[in-house]
Amino acid sequence: MQPISEELRKILAKRLKVSSYERPTYRVEVDRLVFIPGRVEEIQSLAEDYQLTKEVVRTWIDPSSTVSSYITTAEAVFPLPGRTLNDVTCAFGARGYNGHSGLDIAADVGETVVAAWGGKVKRIERWDYESYGHWVEILHEGGIITRYAHLSEIFVNVGDNVNQGQAIGKAGNTGNVWFSGHKVTGSYNDPNSERARGLGSHLHFEICLPNGKGDIYAVDPVPYLNGSKKLSLSSGNTGDGVTVGETYTGLPGEVRLDEQFVKRDWYTDPRYNLDANFQIYSSYDGEVQRFVFDPNTVSEDVTVGFNIEVDMQRAGFMDLSYMASLSEGDQLRVYENGNLVRRVTEFSGVEEELKGIAVPQGKNIIRIEVFWKRGSRLQTLALKHILIQELIVQALARGDKTIDNFDPTRDLPGSSVATGYWDVMTIDSFVFNEQPEKVSLQVGQFVYMDTLTLDNVQSIEIDSQFDMEAAEAQITISNPDGYYSPDYNPYLFPELYKDSPFSYWTNGGFHVGVLSENTPIRIYLGYGMNLMRVFTGLIDRVDMTADGNMTIYCRDRYKKIMDKVLTETKQYPREIDPANPLTNASWRDQIIAAAKKHAAAVGVDYKFLLAIAQQETAMGTQGWGRPEQGGYVLGYGCYSSSYADPAYAGIEKQMYYGAKRMVDALRSRGFQVDSWDDVEYFRLGGDLGTGYTWTSDENWTNNVWSIYNEIKANPSQWDTNYTESASGTDDSQKTAWLKSAVVQDLVAHAGMFGWRATDEDRQYPDAIIEETYLIEVDQKHGYVVKAGSSEGEFITVPISSIPTPQGWLNPFVEAYGKKFEAYRYKVSDCINEVIGDLNYRSYCDRYGTYRLEQLRLDKPVVAEFTENENLLTIAKTVDFSRARSHLVIIDADGRAENFIDKEILLELKGELRTAVISVGWAKSSEAKKQVALRAFFDMKRLCRTLQVSIVGNPALDILDRILVVDKHTTTRSVYTIKGIRTSFSKDTGYIQIIDLMWSAADGTVV
Repeated sequence: MQPISEELRKILAKRLKVSSYERPTYRVEVDRLVFIPGRVEEIQSLAEDYQLTKEVVRTWIDPSSTVSSYITTAEAVFPLPGRTLNDVTCAFGARGYNGHSGLDIAADVGETVVAAWGGKVKRIERWDYESYGHWVEILHEGGIITRYAHLSEIFVNVGDNVNQGQAIGKAGNTGNVWFSGHKVTGSYNDPNSERARGLGSHLHFEICLPNGKGDIYAVDPVPYLNGSKKLSLSSGNTGDGVTVGETYTGLPGEVRLDEQFVKRDWYTDPRYNLDANFQIYSSYDGEVQRFVFDPNTVSEDVTVGFNIEVDMQRAGFMDLSYMASLSEGDQLRVYENGNLVRRVTEFSGVEEELKGIAVPQGKNIIRIEVFWKRGSRLQTLALKHILIQELIVQALARGDKTIDNFDPTRDLPGSSVATGYWDVMTIDSFVFNEQPEKVSLQVGQFVYMDTLTLDNVQSIEIDSQFDMEAAEAQITISNPDGYYSPDYNPYLFPELYKDSPFSYWTNGGFHVGVLSENTPIRIYLGYGMNLMRVFTGLIDRVDMTADGNMTIYCRDRYKKIMDKVLTETKQYPREIDPANPLTNASWRDQIIAAAKKHAAAVGVDYKFLLAIAQQETAMGTQGWGRPEQGGYVLGYGCYSSSYADPAYAGIEKQMYYGAKRMVDALRSRGFQVDSWDDVEYFRLGGDLGTGYTWTSDENWTNNVWSIYNEIKANPSQWDTNYTESASGTDDSQKTAWLKSAVVQDLVAHAGMFGWRATDEDRQYPDAIIEETYLIEVDQKHGYVVKAGSSEGEFITVPISSIPTPQGWLNPFVEAYGKKFEAYRYKVSDCINEVIGDLNYRSYCDRYGTYRLEQLRLDKPVVAEFTENENLLTIAKTVDFSRARSHLVIIDADGRAENFIDKEILLELKGELRTAVISVGWAKSSEAKKQVALRAFFDMKRLCRTLQVSIVGNPALDILDRILVVDKHTTTRSVYTIKGIRTSFSKDTGYIQIIDLMWSAADGTVV
C-alpha cells in the first residue's frame, strides 16, 4: 500500500466544501469466532507406508503328547532411564488437554530417550514451535506403535531397526509446550526467551494399538510401564509330537470379527451361541467379559464357554486377549471346527494374548472355553478382545496359490481330523514403501459466534488496484491499556482489571485474540446514516505501539486464494500416470476404469475381471497387485514368488490381457459368465485347453463365482466416476475442459465456498464465475467439461452453440491434462496460469464474493467529477515508450494472426512497433483477438494515466467509468478507474485518490 502523507491529507481536507460531505462516517465490524474440534482436512503427502506381514507356519501336534501353549511377551522399558511413573505430570486422558493421548513425563532438556521395545522407525517429524515438535514414531511387533514427542535431538532415521532400550534422542521443549499455565514463547535464537531457557521441557509418550482396519488408537501407557500389560511377541505350542509343515507369507485382509466387549449384550449377535451355564459363571464389568468361579457356591469342576460362527472367504487368523487369575489344573481352550488349537495351563495374572490361531476358509465354528478345577479360592478369567481377520497370501507361485493350503486337514501324510489338531505360529515382519497417500488431519474449525464493532477508529486507509491480487486495508485504533490487544489478559494487572470481549479462552484452554490473523473484518464508509460496505476481508497482522495505538493490516477475501497452498495434486482430467499410478484417482478407481474400458472394447463383462482382481490381489492392495510391486492386479504373468513378467505389468496391460483371455477362453460360450460351470471352464483354460489353466487352486472357482455374484448384486459399489486417461487418443476424442471449470475447482480448494455466517453476508453469493466462452463466426461441436457443485466434481455437457447476433457461443478451454503438483503451487498461482492469456479478471469484490469475469471497458458512466464540485486535484501522465501498436498472435500449430491498435498507432505517429505472443490454445481468429485485446489493454493502462483526488465516493469500483471535467488541464473525457486509494479520518474527512486510464471504444483492427 502507498501511504498518503499527513501533509497531503491536510492540504486536500482544506479543499473540501461545506456541504452534504461534511459529516463522513464509518463502521468497522469484526467477527468473533469459537473453536469447535472435529473438522478433518484431507491432504496428500509422500509418506513411508508400511504393511505388517505374517509368516504363518503350519504345525501338527499329536494329541497324545503333553503339549501346552506358550506366549512370548516383552515388558516395556521406561522411555526415560532413571525416571519413573512418579515423574508423570499429565496423565492419559486428562481433562483440560482435549483427551490427552499419552503421558507427559518430566525431563530436562538433553535427557536421553530410549525405545520402549525393539522395532522399526516408521516416522519422524520436526517442528520447532508447533504441534509435537521433533518426534519419533516406532513400529513394533503386532502393529503396536510408540511415539516420543518434544525432543531436542533425534538420533535415528526412518527405516532404522532399533533395539529395546536403544537411545533414539534427547528430551526437549520443541513444539507446543506449556509451563506454569501458559504456553512457552520465544525463539531458540534468543538466549533470554522461555524457549531457549528450556521451560516446559518434558517427554510426551504414547502407545497406539491397531484396530484391525488399517488404523490405530491411543491407549493408556501406564499398564505397560508398570508391568501389568506386556507386548505379545508370539504364541505356540511346546512338547513332544510337534511336526512343522509348510510356510506361507501373507498380509492381514478383511476383518471378520472385532469383538471388544463394549456392549453388555454383545452375545445377542447371531454369530454367538452360549453354553447353557454361561450366564451362571459370567459377569460383565464394562468392556470386559469375565468368568467367575467361587468354591463357596460351586461343588464340582466347571467347563463353560461359547461358540462363534464365522464365514471366511479366505483363510485367516484369530487373536485372543485375556487376563486370568487361575491356578494349576485350570485351562483356557480354543477349538476350531472341533479341533483343539490352543490350550493355556499357566496364567500370569496380567493381560496376555494368544496370537495367530489359524482359521480356515469357509464356514467355521470357533469355540472358546474355560475349564476350572474346583479349588479353595475365588478365581476369574476376563476376555478383553477377539479379532478374526482374513489373511491374503502374498506373492505365491501360480501353482501354489491356493487358500486351501491353510486348511489344517489337508495334504499331510497320515493326517486325520479325529486324531490331531493344527497350530499356527506367526512371525511378524515389516514392509516399507514410499508412496503418495491421503492424510486426514484433525484440524477442527472456528465457527461464527457474534459480531463486534470497533468504535475507536482513528483512521482507515484502503488501497485497491487493478494490478493487485487483493485489496489492502489499514485501520488504526486507540488501544488504552491494551484492551483490544489479541494477548490481553486482565489477570496480569489486577489494578487495571476489565473484561474485554476482544480476548477470550477457548474450551480447549487456549487464549484467542479477536484482532488477529484470519479474523473476518468488514468496513463501511459513507455520510450520515448512508453507509455502504467498501471492504470485506481478513486480518493479516496487527502492530501495537507504546503510544496506545494499534494498527490492523488486512487483505480482502482473495487472501485465502493467495495463501492457500495446494494440499493435493490437481489434474484436469485426473490421469493414470504409468510412472506413478497413485494419482488423484484412487488405485481402486483406476482398476475399475481400466476394467470397464478393456471389457467394453471386446464385449465382455468388466465385473468378472473385478472379481478376479478381488480374489487374486484384493483389488490391487496385496501381493503383486500393489503399485510398487508392478500393479499385477489380476495376477496375470506372476510365475513365482520372486518373478513376474514385466511385459504384463500395470493395470492397463493386466486388464487388456485379462479381457483378451475371457474372449479366447469363453468364445464357445458367447463370452458370457452365467454359472459356476462357466467360471470353472474359464479356470481350466476354456476353449484354449488345459495348457492355459489360470490356477490349480480348485477353490478359486468358488471364490470368484461368489465375488462375481456379490459385485452384480451391488454394482454401485463397484463403479467409479473416474475420468480415465485419454492418453494415446487423438485430440478429437478428448473432452475439452472449460477454463472456468478449472478455476471453480481451484477456488473451492481454497475454501471460498460456504464461509458466510452473518445474515447480511448470506445475501451475497460465494462466487460468480462466468463460464469462459467467446463469440465466433464458426460453430463448434462436441462436449465440454463444466464444474459441478463441489470441489472435484465435474460434469460433461454438449457445447451450447447458441446463436448470437455476431455468431455462436464457443468455449475457452484448458489444455487437456493440465496438472498442478501438490505443495508446489499456491491456488492464486494456478489461477493466474489458467487465465493469464484471457481477457478475464480474477478478484474478490467488496462483499467478499469471488468473481471471474470478462474485462468490459464499455460500461456506462457511473459518476461525474468537476473542478467546482467534487474534484480536488488532477494530474496527467502519458508515456508510450514501451507500447506496441502491432501484435502477432501464434497458436500451437504455428498459425499467426496480426492485430493493430489504432489508438496506440496514432500516439506513435504511425510507427508500427511489433510484439510476438505465442498462445498455444488460441486456435481461432476470435480467440487470438481476445488475447490481443487483453495485451493492448494492459499496455494502455500503463502508458496513459490520470490521477485525481476527490471527495470520497463509497460506490466506486475498479473498472468503473467516470467523467472528469477540468478546464485548467483541458480535461473533459470519460476515463476507466484502475486504482482507488481511500483515506478516512475524523480529523481530515473522507478522501479518495483515483488512478484512471483513458477509456475508449474497441480500437483493435486486423
